[in-house]
Amino acid sequence: MDPQQEKELMPSVLLEITSQNYLSQTSKKSILIYLAFCLATSCALVSFFFVSISISKQATALIRPSTEISTVRSLVNGRIKESFIKENQFVKKGDLLCMIESEPLIEKEKFLTVKKQDIENFISDLRQLTSTPKASGITTALYRQAYRSHQQKLAEADTHLSKTKTDYNRNLKLHNERVIADVEFENFKFEFDKAQNELELLKQNQLSQWQNDLRAYERELQDIESQLAQLRKEKENLVIKAPVTGNIQNLAGIYQGSAVFTNQDIAQISPATNLIVEAYINPNDIGFIRSGMSARFQVDAFNYNQWGLASGRVMEISNDVHFINEKPVFKVKCQLDKEYLQLKNGYKGYLKKGMTLQARFMVTERTLWQLLYDKADDWLNPNTFITQN
Repeated sequence: MDPQQEKELMPSVLLEITSQNYLSQTSKKSILIYLAFCLATSCALVSFFFVSISISKQATALIRPSTEISTVRSLVNGRIKESFIKENQFVKKGDLLCMIESEPLIEKEKFLTVKKQDIENFISDLRQLTSTPKASGITTALYRQAYRSHQQKLAEADTHLSKTKTDYNRNLKLHNERVIADVEFENFKFEFDKAQNELELLKQNQLSQWQNDLRAYERELQDIESQLAQLRKEKENLVIKAPVTGNIQNLAGIYQGSAVFTNQDIAQISPATNLIVEAYINPNDIGFIRSGMSARFQVDAFNYNQWGLASGRVMEISNDVHFINEKPVFKVKCQLDKEYLQLKNGYKGYLKKGMTLQARFMVTERTLWQLLYDKADDWLNPNTFITQN
């Protein structure tokens, strides 16, 4: 049907609102723009089901060494003899930090050393006295006097024995000749036997006493050697060395002559090890964090628009809650992929211990449709509204 026939069949008012009339008045350019808009809208709606966005959990964090800070303490009481450290000084493991002098330890060592020498001399004399006594080999005044006293007693006992022996021999002849009675002779024999026994008993008693003294001194020598060994270990504590390689920090105000006490903190050493990121995760978010998860770090000291973000992975999650500023958090340690950030011109900005940053943990990926649904559910779900109220 041609337009002329349509005009005859339909009123002019109706013809003005028909699609044919509208299309005849619309330019092809407008139609193309409309079709492009419809296509773009359709693509955008379809993309809601395919385009995904990474969802992350954010937390404050701190850059720190991978090992704990080592505290240097004094293990003895004393005074600083020499100090070789200063704040922020780099030291290697085993480097001498300071030396302490302790007068009680020095006096005790002198006393034990002298006592040990005396006991060793006593032992040497007693060993000679219990084997082959000779006055020339005795070095101590104590046992020279004891030896002379023993020899005098032996001489007296020997003299008494000689007299009783003479009496015995004389009366033996008289007894054999029947001049004296048996009872009288037996008295002389008894005195002679008694003198012999007394001489032998004197020798045995003195030998037993010296042997007992020898054993007592040997035990005392062992005790003194044990005390000296313990003292040498304590003297090793007078020399304070660096337990790890790193930088000195929080140095106490100690100088030459300053008094120090047992377990007093002298300084801290920040270990020269690899840097890690320690993030403090809210308990509500800790369930999303797992070992090996990737993370991004926005360092506060570097503008992320210019320097970008550092990257890394979760390597350790604390099993117990910690309180920082009276707030419960879980500590999460992360390994850094690189210990520096780099500008486009190649200049590097190195990360340092103590820098603060914001850690973002890539939890999952969600499509736009899922995000829209989650948001609508938050708006419309009555349970959510009741919980919030």
